[in-house]
Amino acid sequence: MQPTTTTEPDDRTRRKVLVASVVGTAVEWYDFSIYGIAAALVLGPQFFPKLSDTAALLAAFATFGVGFVARPLGAALFGHYGDRIGRKAGLVASLLLMGLGTLLIGCLPNYEQIGIAAPILLVVLRFIQGIGIGGEWGGAASMAAEYAPPKRRGMFVAWPQFGNPAGLLLGNAAFLLCRYWAGEEAFSDWAWRIPFLASAVLVVIGFAIRFSLEETPSFRDAVRNRKVERAPLMTVIRETPGKLLLIGGAFLLNNTAFYIITTYTIAYVRQHAGGVDPNAALAAQIVGAVALCGGILFFSWLSDKVGRKWAVLPLYGAWIVWIWPMFWLLSSGSTNAFIAAVVVGTFLTSAYGPLGAFLLEQFETRVRYTGGGVGMQIGAIFGGGISPMVATQLNASYGVSGVQIYIVVIAVISGLCVLALKDAAHESIESLENQGASAEALR
Repeated sequence: MQPTTTTEPDDRTRRKVLVASVVGTAVEWYDFSIYGIAAALVLGPQFFPKLSDTAALLAAFATFGVGFVARPLGAALFGHYGDRIGRKAGLVASLLLMGLGTLLIGCLPNYEQIGIAAPILLVVLRFIQGIGIGGEWGGAASMAAEYAPPKRRGMFVAWPQFGNPAGLLLGNAAFLLCRYWAGEEAFSDWAWRIPFLASAVLVVIGFAIRFSLEETPSFRDAVRNRKVERAPLMTVIRETPGKLLLIGGAFLLNNTAFYIITTYTIAYVRQHAGGVDPNAALAAQIVGAVALCGGILFFSWLSDKVGRKWAVLPLYGAWIVWIWPMFWLLSSGSTNAFIAAVVVGTFLTSAYGPLGAFLLEQFETRVRYTGGGVGMQIGAIFGGGISPMVATQLNASYGVSGVQIYIVVIAVISGLCVLALKDAAHESIESLENQGASAEALR
């Protein structure tokens, strides 16, 4: 008996999916990113006032990292239901969970008000955020990939990837406006909560758009042909041992570099480059996010032409060189130099665009949401999850050269993992269904 297939989706349906992917992903990344900005600016004094400045910053970054620890759990949880019930269910549920965690952080009393319960609850809410964002990416990117027309999968998956810098841009803009409107003292006291509370409006908008989506043709085919896995994560681990680690390694550098630029640098200039105003630092992040938006689209488009690896590896190689002058610019005390360092550095994380399709192409529809999501989030734990803390400690112990060597080592590891994975840029989504999720997907 021949497998049955659904009809090809029309352009209107595809546009609707892309809009929903961008809006929903931007909302979730806004929620996730504003925590990182707050950790660099105010969470230390608010929730760890009895510690020294450096210790409070490390504690704030530790709570930031908790969200990354939760991300693989979210990817496995929502991936399980997304691969069994449908992409739409996972996307809607992850958005609501993220929105709840963010809103409650905005309402959370600080240490002076409720004592040790404040940082404990902060960790719990950050963990909830991590579960939400962990379940987000696999569903949004899988939906875009499975709706993509032939030979344009990289460009289609670029749009949910685009939501990341869009959310970063919104988050930095929200904090910049709050600092400017309320003043530094009021901002540090209470106005930092406004971006968290405002996320409720964005979540409602994202929910309305996502709820109207239909399941992807590939998933409907899998259901119709009885190819739905009962335990997708166990299937991935059993059939392709090691692939999740390779995917995590391939993503490691991009996530590490992104959070060094978007989170650690804000704290770095406060401690080591007093000539740079925090408002200028936030403005630099906004310009960098705009540059990243363009880079994601360009390199994703390029990956459809030349292959995923040739779009990713040059950017990874550039970090081995760029990390040295970048910190020289950051340390100069010049606002213009700081902005240049952040903008160029953020642009060089544009591999995030082609990596989306690249990682998903390692799996069939029956395990794509779970496999792509969990693999990426493993990389996120050891990338963004710990990189601000590691950078802070390395700089305190060995100076800035310790941070630079750290990035170079990560770049080499990630480059080798990229080379070890299959490049399926020029294969159809149907041919990926026949790869059997086997060792053939590794090379």
